[in-house]
Amino acid sequence: MISASEMTKRHLYEVATARDVVLDDRYEAARELQSRALGANMIVDLVRMWPTHTIADIGDYLGIPPQTVLGEANKLGLPMGLRREAHHAH
Repeated sequence: MISASEMTKRHLYEVATARDVVLDDRYEAARELQSRALGANMIVDLVRMWPTHTIADIGDYLGIPPQTVLGEANKLGLPMGLRREAHHAH
């Protein structure tokens, strides 16, 4: 099995619910899915940081992959037009 942290949410769900997968792998997939779920405080932080931080910086701060940051931002309707990825300086 590839590392759970490298799987998509869909693949993690499939592994976590598959009866023919070793139980340890199912638990690992379920733990990874749970770790990717954003709590209310994380959503507040994402919205607060969105206009002034890079997607990678937000992901590092929240402890989630950049693609999860993008997915949550899209669900929240955050505007991509305000992104300044190329111009962000630390």
